[in-house]
Amino acid sequence: MSPSNPQQPTARLVCNARDEHVEIAVLDGRLREIPLLDNLGMVELDLEPGVYVVQFRSGSEKVERIATLTTPGKTVYVDLDQPIEIATPVPVFRTRTSHEYQSYPAQGASMVNPQPAPGHQGEGKLFLFLRDPFGNPDDLSGYVPEAFRLKICDEKGMALFDFAADAHHQRDQRWSSIHLALDPGLYILESDLGEGRLRHQGVYVCRDWQTQVFANVALSDWPEHQMVIDLENLSLLMARPGMGFDPEREDFHLAEVALKALSTSGNIPGAQRTDMLWMKFENPLLGIYAAYLHLRRKRVIYGLMNDVFHNLHGLLGPIPEVLCLGQGLLRRGYEEHLNVNAELSRVVEVLNLSGSISRPPMLRCAWQEAVQASIADHELIPTGSLAERVAAQLLGGSRWVAWQHDPELDFLIDGGDIDDADPRIAVTRGGAVKQIQELLDEISELINRDPVAVAGEIAEKISGPVALRLVQQAFPQLDPFTIRLLAKDEKRRTRLIDLFSLQAPDAQNLISRTRLPGRRLLKLLVRIREELVS
Repeated sequence: MSPSNPQQPTARLVCNARDEHVEIAVLDGRLREIPLLDNLGMVELDLEPGVYVVQFRSGSEKVERIATLTTPGKTVYVDLDQPIEIATPVPVFRTRTSHEYQSYPAQGASMVNPQPAPGHQGEGKLFLFLRDPFGNPDDLSGYVPEAFRLKICDEKGMALFDFAADAHHQRDQRWSSIHLALDPGLYILESDLGEGRLRHQGVYVCRDWQTQVFANVALSDWPEHQMVIDLENLSLLMARPGMGFDPEREDFHLAEVALKALSTSGNIPGAQRTDMLWMKFENPLLGIYAAYLHLRRKRVIYGLMNDVFHNLHGLLGPIPEVLCLGQGLLRRGYEEHLNVNAELSRVVEVLNLSGSISRPPMLRCAWQEAVQASIADHELIPTGSLAERVAAQLLGGSRWVAWQHDPELDFLIDGGDIDDADPRIAVTRGGAVKQIQELLDEISELINRDPVAVAGEIAEKISGPVALRLVQQAFPQLDPFTIRLLAKDEKRRTRLIDLFSLQAPDAQNLISRTRLPGRRLLKLLVRIREELVS
């Protein structure tokens, strides 16, 4: 609902995208965006008479309509008459990047007999389809299969398949695919970017399901001649192994729209529809995407979500996406003083049995829920686990939990002293947040005693990529890289410090921005404090 003059008669504007995961924005006559309580699928609001612009958005695509409100008390309807043609790695129809010469082959490739991994029973399937949707099929020089530098690894990093050697490549149609029979669990896509830089993305294979991974590729000559894979913007679907990929399936298209909506944190669904939550039986990842969007609503329907969680757990098992969803539901429940044992009984039962989250989820929004939960339960993300280790190497801006190893930053990796800095955490719900805030206040007080001197020394005292990121976000005036640049110009350094407020940052806000597990964040703050007083 937009803020309007209570004395001014209003008209009602109803905007319907006909797709509950399409973003809606309403702009006034000065093209200022009107704040909305929810902005996905359908929007109803009362406005003063005038001319408004209605925008329907999905990813980078946008459709605009003009709405003229002239008569107070009258309702004006603005509908999106045709679906927005989004760009997506999935060769599903009704998108801007679908081509029949890639869509139908993807369908066929998903149905071929899968290659078995040595020693695996093959109770789950992994289908990987890479394509160049923008290149000219007649230009064979632009698609070089032997230039792929992608491996499919187990969770310990051991390579199981080499994509260039083991996949099927259709050079004239600019696509490649591989279909694997694997045991249920976590598998890591490892892309070699050259010069020792490795980019990773985890995907989960579940019993009796086919996990489908789609990504765009392009030939690059820098830093080395290779087919570069856009792992940060890949898409994931799921289907029963006997069904495979179908470019005409409506739920596959809806999953892509939902994933794009999930990629923008400001997108909040209204309460009109929950259809996506019940289409999960044929494509559970659509249910996952819809459930995480549902968590953003002003009012969570806990009875519905309790059942949805139970069904998703039954379909997929205790994969991190499901467990993190449960943690998010409990967080919202505690915030709203809900009787979680009654209203979320199935969630509580599963989480009590599942224990810790030692492997990273696939979705960044799921990781954020794990981080928030780890503040109240510091054992949730175990020290030294893969989930904790990748936290130091997360790529910013990705909708996925993608991480990268860069040998040039090896000298910055945190040493063992972080595990020696034990803050003696006494965990109660909310207690860790209070402890983090106390540490932030104490560090701010140390800085305020002599900010120029502290800034001059901080570059030598703070090391490690995680500690550096924490300092940059919590105390930007002490960013070691900036201090080093200004090392010979004390006046500019002093002026820079004065530009920033030395007031301690808000603990809850810092937790959300750093995306670090609670135990690790506490230890880092203790270490920073100790280094400042040493």
